[in-house]
Amino acid sequence: MRPFALVICAKDEAAMIRSTVLTALKAVRPGDTLFVIADNCSDQTALFARKAGAEVFIRDEIYPRGKGAAIAWFVKTQAQRLLRYSFLVILDADSIIHPNFISILDQSLRKDIKAAQCFVSPIRYENSPVATLIALSETVEQTIFDHLRARAGWSVRLRGTGMIFVPEVLMDLNFGTDSEVEDIVLSLLLADRKIKIHRIESATVYDPKPLKAAAASRQRARWFRGQWLTLWGYRRVVLKTLISGLDGCSLIGSLFLKPRWLKLTALLLFGVASIRHPWIFVPVLSLVLIEILMIMIGLIRLPDRRIFFRALWYLPRFVLMWIKGIFLSILNKPWLRVRDNQEKKDCSGTGYDYGQHDWDEWLKHATSQKGVK
Repeated sequence: MRPFALVICAKDEAAMIRSTVLTALKAVRPGDTLFVIADNCSDQTALFARKAGAEVFIRDEIYPRGKGAAIAWFVKTQAQRLLRYSFLVILDADSIIHPNFISILDQSLRKDIKAAQCFVSPIRYENSPVATLIALSETVEQTIFDHLRARAGWSVRLRGTGMIFVPEVLMDLNFGTDSEVEDIVLSLLLADRKIKIHRIESATVYDPKPLKAAAASRQRARWFRGQWLTLWGYRRVVLKTLISGLDGCSLIGSLFLKPRWLKLTALLLFGVASIRHPWIFVPVLSLVLIEILMIMIGLIRLPDRRIFFRALWYLPRFVLMWIKGIFLSILNKPWLRVRDNQEKKDCSGTGYDYGQHDWDEWLKHATSQKGVK
């Protein structure tokens, strides 16, 4: 068995870190290790994680901020130790994995793979229309568009959680100092080094979605600002990746052409404006129709599609949530946390008085419904 290191980044996540750690430890085999980075926490995240059984590293450096900076700090300060592991797996503080998660990775990751992305399955969205539509978008993106990219032999994008790296590769990347969207930066840096990001569909990371529109808007505001800052800061890498071929164009599109509804609307308006020029109008309209068709195929193939279809009535407010996020991203104000304390309790299901039994029962239900290979 090749040794794996699970790395959980946490900032003020006392409401859920214990349950996350206890669940993750069930996947850890002899030789594997679970690390928690307690990044500038003002609560008892580090204490709860350590009592639950994780090895905890406390980061007190205020600047630079963000998850990327915390990962870069951890990799730099623990470099010699991390080289003992075959792979590092980056997880969020609210991510859930199945007990056979590492075993599946060990079987799926070939020796030539240097970077990979697990399937990120949205959870706990059924009672929130906005969370349901967010889950719909992410699921279709992975099951249809990422599937096609993988079939073509192209890279997929990293998604923040469920990211897998060979330690030497992650240590060689200069990241974490100038962006809070570490998944975009890492995807670009890997593309610049011609390192393919493989799709590991068989290994699933369960990821809760924001339950409230306000939290979702804050999350998208952070993404938008990070996207545009990264687009400008790494413009040479972006241009180099774009001209490298269809693989590079696909990766750049998946990183920056978000949200999909806005991209399709812009393409449709451009096509209508060029209706007198068939050589422009026909390809643009065809592209829009093909993408809509793939989205519909993705909807039809979903195992719980009735939930998603029922949430479509919320689509106008979903668009407004995105628009609010775009507006917030251009304001000159400090970042807001995606979840406040109450939302963390809602997300964890039981708050500070959580019970591991609740998570175990949920995990059995989720994997029986979605199917874990």
